[in-house]
Amino acid sequence: MLEIKKILCPIAGTGETDMVLDAAVTMCKRFDAELTVLYVYPISVLELLKTRPHLVEEDALSDQVSERLESHAEEVLDRARTKVDVKAEFKAVVGQPGPLICTAASEGEFDLVVMGSRRHDALQRILLGTVSEHVLRHSCRPVLVVRNPEQEQK
Repeated sequence: MLEIKKILCPIAGTGETDMVLDAAVTMCKRFDAELTVLYVYPISVLELLKTRPHLVEEDALSDQVSERLESHAEEVLDRARTKVDVKAEFKAVVGQPGPLICTAASEGEFDLVVMGSRRHDALQRILLGTVSEHVLRHSCRPVLVVRNPEQEQK
């Protein structure tokens, strides 16, 4: 039988966040599990340029973008804190969401990943893929994808 003691809940700060948090909290209560809420904000192009100084003249703009990303991450996590009524840890990290979620799930020895899925049209899926698809394909941990019924394709 699958034992669930640690749940990782990556959030995107979008409309699906409340629904995903509700599902994760419900699972935590059901299995008396620990919850970690993870917000991954993507590396900005300017941050990448900052590591290659020959490509940019000034780091100030990049610093402003980084500050805004950090501020936004804290806002997302603050909103999440108001929705979670179980003991939880809240983390924000910078990087590519799919790989970071898989790494966090594995290194943190989580028993389950509970995450949302945003609907994309076929071209967006081909060109960009989705974070949930990446995690489903590459995670070594079980993944529960919570879909928003309002976004289901008809």
